[in-house]
Amino acid sequence: MFIALCTILILLNRPEVRRLSGAEAYIAQERSSLGSFSRGERNTLIAFLVAVALWILPGLTALIFGDESTIYSVLYSRLDEGTVAIIAAALLFLLPINWPERRFTMNWNEASRIDWGTVILFGASFGFMMPVSTPQNAVVYGSGMIPITKMVRSGLAFDIIGLILIVLLIPVMAGLILA
Repeated sequence: MFIALCTILILLNRPEVRRLSGAEAYIAQERSSLGSFSRGERNTLIAFLVAVALWILPGLTALIFGDESTIYSVLYSRLDEGTVAIIAAALLFLLPINWPERRFTMNWNEASRIDWGTVILFGASFGFMMPVSTPQNAVVYGSGMIPITKMVRSGLAFDIIGLILIVLLIPVMAGLILA
């Protein structure tokens, strides 16, 4: 599937420029000017890592203890995606940037300025053809450099080839599993 995706991407979206002169030096300069992580950036990273850990924890316990185990049942029933997202968001309001001043990573005024329409659009996009179905697609779409027609054309090709590969490979996989 990966080889098919790479082939489709290369055939449908040939790069117009092979190499950008000076790009490596520019990127190195920009990276060095960023400096180290701020306290708020570290807190955001902590909230993200907690979310990822809690999202994979039920699956990991199923692999280790089996999906019939009590620990898996408890974690699976209590750590659904929505609950974990709320926990991670709450951490942003609880992790301090400056405790003596009672400043936290995020406050309600900052949260109210978030473009919730975009957040909901990310959450509601499931198909490969959707321009914002993945963060990478959203960045590309938001740049305005790739027209939506090109994205839909590539997505449609991925969907069709994926469907064909799934239909062809399910009997093979079932044969291997049942053998």
